[in-house]
Amino acid sequence: MLIMKLYEIERYSATHPDWEGSFSERLYEHNEWNIDAFWKLHKELADLAIWLKTYDEVDKQLFGKLLGIQKSVWMMVASHFNKNDTVLINGVTDEELQEFIERFDMVFLAISTGNILPESSFDLVNPLIKNNQD
Repeated sequence: MLIMKLYEIERYSATHPDWEGSFSERLYEHNEWNIDAFWKLHKELADLAIWLKTYDEVDKQLFGKLLGIQKSVWMMVASHFNKNDTVLINGVTDEELQEFIERFDMVFLAISTGNILPESSFDLVNPLIKNNQD
C-alpha cells in the first residue's frame, strides 16, 4: 500500500544508517529539540496525513513506526517537565516546546482522522509547508 518516501519517519530508529543528525537522534541522545530537523519530520508527517486521507486503513509497520515516534517524543517531553527527572531539553524554551508539541500532536491527529488543518490555523507555522492547504 505505501509507496511514499518516508525518509524522516524512517530515521527515528537508532538502527537506521542515517540516524545521526535526525530529529530523534538529537532529541534522545543530546536532549536537543532541533527545530530544523523537527520541521522536516513534521512536514513528512503532514504529507503522510494528506496521502492517507483517502485510505481507511494504515499498514501495521507504518503504524508501529508512527507510534514509536510519538511515544518516544512524549516520553522525553514528560521527562523534561518532571522536576524529579534530570532530562532537560535544550534548543527551545518551555513555552516554545509546548507550541511545538501542539503542532506534533495535531499532525498525528491529522494522520489518524484525515482532518488536516491549514498552516494558517497555527501561530507556529512550519516554514517548509506552503499555504496550499489553506
